[in-house]
Amino acid sequence: MVIAIIGILAALLLPVLSNVRNRALSANCMNNSGQLVMAMILYADDNASRYPLNLRTSMGATVNGTLTGSWVNGSQNSSYPDQMTDPSYLLTAPTTTPPLLGSYARSASIYKCPSDSRSAVVNGTTVYATRTFALNGFVGPVAGDPVDYTGYKSFRKEGDVFTPSDVFTFTEEAPFSIDDGFFAFFDSGGPDDGIYNEFPASYHNKASAVSFADGHSEVHKWVDAYAVAATLAVAPTPSTASTNDFSWLKSHASVRTSTELPVFPTLH
Repeated sequence: MVIAIIGILAALLLPVLSNVRNRALSANCMNNSGQLVMAMILYADDNASRYPLNLRTSMGATVNGTLTGSWVNGSQNSSYPDQMTDPSYLLTAPTTTPPLLGSYARSASIYKCPSDSRSAVVNGTTVYATRTFALNGFVGPVAGDPVDYTGYKSFRKEGDVFTPSDVFTFTEEAPFSIDDGFFAFFDSGGPDDGIYNEFPASYHNKASAVSFADGHSEVHKWVDAYAVAATLAVAPTPSTASTNDFSWLKSHASVRTSTELPVFPTLH
């Protein structure tokens, strides 16, 4: 009888404990996304209101004749296990093009969701990935980036954002699509094509932490069927997305500036 009672109590308590743990992780990641956007705001304060560069490269690039890093360095693609698992690419490496937010967001732990279990074997040892967050591709792109040809506005300075509370900045990205720090949820036709290129994560019961240009952050719930698969190792099928989630990303990533159909260069 005692064993039966213990079994019943355990069955009742386990879902509650699981829910409590998930809420704690959600709050942790929401706090992390808030720290990242505050680091970006501090960077802008020190750099004539300009946002840190958000490059489509993992190791920096030459921009206007100057060698520079992106807001973060290192690829999270499993093809680059050393970059994927080395926290120095978040903070200091490489020394020739250090990450631009490394001196503002100084703790490697804030770049990573604890529920992100990706790992790689480096020198015979299993090491976990270091970064879950990526930055909205319309925020801080280099001049002439493909997003400039989408008919949507790019935000390179704080003054470019008309409604900072509506424009998302950092989001947790799905494990099967995260690579560099540049988050482009749309495919090669721009946001109007309705096709996913990269996906938000759903580590927190079909939700992910998202921060906004005004400095606030929240845990955003994804509602469409793809979110069920967004923690898996492979992309959901189909990737065509005339969905509520895609519409949310589109409306909070940027604003339409042209009614003309864009001639859009290849993203990657």
